[in-house]
Amino acid sequence: MELFSTATKIVQSGYPLAAIELLDDVTMRAVNEGGYTHKQWPEVTTLFLKFSGTSLQVKEQIREAEKFTRSCACTSFEFSKNEEEAQALWYARKPALWGLFALENDPQDKFMNVDAAVLISQLADIIDETKKKLVASGLVGSCLGHVGDGNFHAAVLYGAKDKHKAENIICEVQKMAVDMGGSVTGEHGVGLAWRDVLPYELGETTVDAMMQIKLALEPLCLLNPGKVMRLQHESESLDGVKHGTGAVGDSHHASDSP
Repeated sequence: MELFSTATKIVQSGYPLAAIELLDDVTMRAVNEGGYTHKQWPEVTTLFLKFSGTSLQVKEQIREAEKFTRSCACTSFEFSKNEEEAQALWYARKPALWGLFALENDPQDKFMNVDAAVLISQLADIIDETKKKLVASGLVGSCLGHVGDGNFHAAVLYGAKDKHKAENIICEVQKMAVDMGGSVTGEHGVGLAWRDVLPYELGETTVDAMMQIKLALEPLCLLNPGKVMRLQHESESLDGVKHGTGAVGDSHHASDSP
């Protein structure tokens, strides 16, 4: 909770941050075990900050950020002194989500990810509840995200027999986000994966209106057919939220981080 307080204070300070990222303890363990950096990181929830501005401005921002971290009882504060150190520090963040595969129990495990978004004031609560669900499930999962705008990723590794369990976790996280006044997707969009969850956020009437507008402007449905809204209803109920017949946002290994 202290880190969320720190993040909120830094964002509200008005400094021109280029990025403020949170990696939970599981993600930090994945960074270490994945061998992505030469540094061995403490396996605790960590904030990564990137400042922008002139050299003097950045130094001032670092001083103020350190004050915030000390006041919130954070255990340590590190900053780079040159470009090489900055790149090394930030590289721990870039592959973090996909680094979760370093913790897989089986080479055939798949990956499911959601990018829910809530108000910053709700971020600590939703991540705390998400982590409880991940622990209770017995699956390997983590939370990380762009906490400066309330967007975070919950990721789960699962085997074939646990696919439904993983889908339920993702569903529950999305429903929590909506119930807190947020969105099922804060970054990557609805696309194909979340089209059946959209009515939970917007309501059936709104989604129907969107479909009518599309049909009026593009009756043949040649442009991105089936994205955002289904052209044919072929979904099944999953804990009160509809999902399509395909996997919900799952994938094998990938090289790019969100």
